[in-house]
Amino acid sequence: MPSHRRLSRRRGAILIEFAFSIPVFLVLIYYMHDIPKAQRYKMQMQFVAQQMVQMFQTISQGRSNKRITQRDCALIGKAAYLTIFPGNSMNPTRLEYFPLGYFIEMYIFYVVGELNNKASVKWTMLLYGTDPGLPYVYIRTDKGHDGTTLAFKTNANPSEICPELQIKPGEAKIIIEACLRYRDSAHFSDGRLCKSVSRREIFGFLFYTPSYYTNNSDYYNYYNGRVIFTPAKGLFSSTPP
Repeated sequence: MPSHRRLSRRRGAILIEFAFSIPVFLVLIYYMHDIPKAQRYKMQMQFVAQQMVQMFQTISQGRSNKRITQRDCALIGKAAYLTIFPGNSMNPTRLEYFPLGYFIEMYIFYVVGELNNKASVKWTMLLYGTDPGLPYVYIRTDKGHDGTTLAFKTNANPSEICPELQIKPGEAKIIIEACLRYRDSAHFSDGRLCKSVSRREIFGFLFYTPSYYTNNSDYYNYYNGRVIFTPAKGLFSSTPP
């Protein structure tokens, strides 16, 4: 067989092998980079919620008045997210101008156990970091927030408030839910509109586009981490901080 024909066949075989190898290579990248990164986000947000629990239980122990204040909540919320936001990347440069394109948001529910194995939410607290400085604190005693997966209910089955909530009559529980919040109409610190960049790129994925947990208006919540705990005596009551 002439050498030029053998060379052509070899080139053809190489091209076929290369064509088959590209999809395999892309799949490997997906499973070696994107999937572990998504799992890491989930674990990090769960860790944020767990850190908040530890700080709530200890922040006021050196004070004569152990009651948690709104400032305590804001400080705890900001400190807990430091493991996710390196350097100053958590801090908006101005209102709704974010270094990474998303911001911190967390929800705190105070729940009391009622008779007949029921439970009631007494108040909720929303903390969010859209402005420079400490997170904004917003308290409601009549409803929750569209961004959370938790439900504001009174005299209801505990699972209707939170699927994993277990509570006894007279017992008090705090539920913390922490997330990464994104808004289409917000901006990056350099002035770019957030929706001008894909959420795949914003969260640092190569191929995977993350799914949001909750959505209201043009806001989207990602990687909600949740913890339920019994607060130490004197920290909280049915009256909001």
